[in-house]
Parts: sequence; structure tokens; C-alpha cells
Amino acid sequence: MFRGDPGSTIRGSPFRNLPSRYGANRCAMRIRRCLRALWIRSALHSSCGFRADCRDDGSYNNVLRKQSGEESMLMGDILNFCRSSLGNTSIEVYEWKESGVKKARLPNSPDFCKLTTKLPNLTFSGWSLAHAVVRADYLDRRNLTMPGLGFLLQFSHLIDFSKPPIELKVGASKALNDVSLTSLSGRVAQGLAILYGHRLGLKFTAHLRSHVESLPAGSLGVMHKGEAMADFLFADNNKTVLIESKGSFTQKANDPTAIKSVLKGALKEQVDPWMGYLQPPPSNGYVVYSCLRENSWAPSALSVVDPNGEDGETADLPFSREQVMRENYGAWLRAMGLPQAAERLMRLPGAAVAEGFEAQPVETEFLVFEHEGRSFGVSTDPFGGVDISSGTSQLWELTCPC
Repeated sequence: MFRGDPGSTIRGSPFRNLPSRYGANRCAMRIRRCLRALWIRSALHSSCGFRADCRDDGSYNNVLRKQSGEESMLMGDILNFCRSSLGNTSIEVYEWKESGVKKARLPNSPDFCKLTTKLPNLTFSGWSLAHAVVRADYLDRRNLTMPGLGFLLQFSHLIDFSKPPIELKVGASKALNDVSLTSLSGRVAQGLAILYGHRLGLKFTAHLRSHVESLPAGSLGVMHKGEAMADFLFADNNKTVLIESKGSFTQKANDPTAIKSVLKGALKEQVDPWMGYLQPPPSNGYVVYSCLRENSWAPSALSVVDPNGEDGETADLPFSREQVMRENYGAWLRAMGLPQAAERLMRLPGAAVAEGFEAQPVETEFLVFEHEGRSFGVSTDPFGGVDISSGTSQLWELTCPC
């Protein structure tokens, strides 16, 4: 629950109840930082609670005018992205047979259409893709950055969401150096893989490497944690599924040989081994290869291969879907600037006691922005709260029962 500390209000500020004990300079700095954070979190609108409505009528102008020229330009870029990416776009989906992918080589002059099965297009909005990409960032507990703002700005200049199928803007594949291009295409690929998992009906997602690090010592997965592995572990009420994502912004056409090579390598090195390392084995293990293309190239496409898992014997340490669910929601808590709450959620009760973990209440500062009768909370410190056992008084308290 939130408990507000009433104090003097800074004139002209969109934030209420900011105590006067904060110096003017400190307040101004925090408002700028938190307004940026608000816009970052607006990209994460979902059930986690941070949401903002972007409108064409200029309803946000009163906020933007309070920022410097440079900050207004940044916020304007984000608004332009929002306006251009709320509609639906799509990407073609082709499924490969596992036997075809694992062949030593394809026949001469292979026909892509004969080697694959065309599935219904994957439909999504640019907003939902940005949401999925940032979600993938926070699933990895090693990543403590705030990636949303920079990624959204890159999005708006590189990818065209205005029509289906989704396209790269002209020259986008040459706009970045090789390292940046590889990094960005990989992040987009992870977002598309999450959206594909959702289409399969898989509700909960964990980053596989982070999940493996949470397994009990001595388990088979932990023994192989230094090896290459798939990106994600999905779960619903009945099954678990591995998904490895691959991505490219430079694959101009559906070249069967080139695509098969990527799928085969990922299947052999990152999926197949982990179908055995996790006990009992996952039901399936997918490789999803996304190729985003410019207008003059072939349409953008996903190539998918899904080898079926083998029925395994019940293990002494059975796989827990509950842990995947905990990691799924823990990612949202980290994105909301509540890493301590995320850690509480991630730790199973037995493990918490064994590790000497004490569930101390934590106080987190929030600033509250009101718009059209709705309140939006923005954590002033995206990297952590404050242990209230120290007696430090804060602006807003969030008491989490996790």
C-alpha cells in the first residue's frame, strides 16, 4: 500500500505532495529523472500497473513544456513512436521439419516453400513488441539497466510498423555498425520469440540461464550451467517449453541453406542438450529465427523448428513450473524499480531460510503523476529501495508482502 507524506507542493510540478525538506535543486533533478522514468515505464503498459495513454490531441504538452528543449525532443520522439506503432502489423511464419533441419546438406537448388509449411502470420503491434523486448531484458537478472528509452528511440528510426508486414526502414541495415546491428537484431528476435510463445498459449516466461542459476546445487542443469543454452523457458499449467531466438537484419531473402544453418546450429548446441539437462524434460524445444527486411527485399519472416521432447523418468528434483511463474513476475517487479520485492518473490520459502534470508520490510520512494483522474507511481530509484529498519523517512512507502 502507498502512504503519502503531505508537504508543500512545488508550483507548476505535475507531482503532488513533494515535501519541502527536499531542496529545490534536488527536487528539480528528481522530477526530471522521474519524468524520464515515467515515459520509460509507459512503454511497459500491462497488468504490472505502469501505463500511460498517448493521445493525438496534445494532452501531454503541459508536461513537455516544463522540460528543457533537449528533453522535449526526446519525449517528442517517444510520442511519435507511440503514435506510429499502436496499430497492428505482422510477420510471416514458416515451420521447418526437424528432420530437414538436421540433414547434413540440402539438395541442389532447394525450394524454400517445399521445405517449409506456411503457418498463419504472427500479428502484433509495435507497442506489444517493445513491451516484449523490454520484458526479455528484465527476465535476465544480470541486466540491471533501464533499456527502454534508448531502445524505443532506435525502434522509431529503424523499424516501420505502419503496415503489415513489419519492415525495416530503407537503409536501416546499414545505419549501424556490425556490433550494434547484431545486438539490436538479437533483442528484437527475443521480443518476437516471446510473442510467438504467447501465441502458443504459454503464459509464463523465465530466462533459462537465470532459472538454471536458481536450481538446487547438484542438479544436472547446474552441472552444465557454463554451456550454451536456449534463451527462454516457458510454462503453462501443463507443460514447459524451451525457446531459442535468433535474429537478422541482413538476410534479404528466404535462403534455405543459410536459414537451415542457423536453425541447425541453435538446435544442436542450445536446445537439444537442455531437453535432457532439465528433469523431467520440457515438452518441446523451439528455435525461432526472425529476419526483418527492407521493403525492396522479401517480406520479413520467422522460421521455426520445434523438435518434440522425449518422455523422461520422474526426477528426484522435479521441475517446478512455480519457479518459472515466480521469475515471470519477478521480471515485472524489477522493471518497476522494486528489485528487493523481486528477490523475495524469487526465493522459495525453504531456500530463503537455508540462506539466512530475513524478509525485512523495504521502503521505496515514489513520485506520483496524475493525469485525467488516474495516478501513476514512478520509483525514484530504479535500482533499489531503502531498508526502513534504518528509520529513514521517505516520500512514499510501498510495503510488499512478498
